[in-house]
Amino acid sequence: MRSVRGSLLGTAVKSPGGGWMTEQLIEKALSPAVTAVIGIIAVLNTWLILRKTNRFQAAQAERARTFQREETERAQAFQRAQAGDALRLQQAHADKATVVDKHAQAYTRWRQLLFFKHTTGQADGWADFMNEMQDWLAANTLYLTEGAAKAFAEAITNRVVMDTVGDHSATAHHRSEAFKRLEAAGPAILANSPRYGGRGSNAPIAEMPSGEPTARPAFIVEP
Repeated sequence: MRSVRGSLLGTAVKSPGGGWMTEQLIEKALSPAVTAVIGIIAVLNTWLILRKTNRFQAAQAERARTFQREETERAQAFQRAQAGDALRLQQAHADKATVVDKHAQAYTRWRQLLFFKHTTGQADGWADFMNEMQDWLAANTLYLTEGAAKAFAEAITNRVVMDTVGDHSATAHHRSEAFKRLEAAGPAILANSPRYGGRGSNAPIAEMPSGEPTARPAFIVEP
């Protein structure tokens, strides 16, 4: 604008009425136009600045909302994880208590097997007793460690051997060995109990001696 304005001021311009305009008249004629242009430019600049400011503020507000939403989601996820951990911990404690209780029941039942008085040929409930022991083992094996389950099964089997091989001298040795294995089953149950650090390993149980007559399985005990 300055270059245009300067060139105009330095040149004689003929007025519409036929006269010549002086520099002062040209200056006076151009001043309103220049002022208007400057005003327009100022308004445009102000508008652009406000627009940029508004966009920046809107972006900041959006980032703040996004951050707040993410923080809320993280807090909720953390709370859900804590609740899940607490529930799993409660369940683990309950499961452990159940497992310990089942091993205690197995030990108590082993004592019943050890001290049960049976007389061959007598209606003393021996068959029902043995079958009930076998049913209990089948229903609770999943709660027992491998070693404890094996020891209790050995106790049942050897109790059957003791009560079915007869009292004659030819089988006295087998009865004696079966009783020893029955006795050993109790400590094996305890050794494999979680209460005593058992983690499923098999505690030593006396092996069946060679030549042992085959006893009827506890699964099919008959009165």
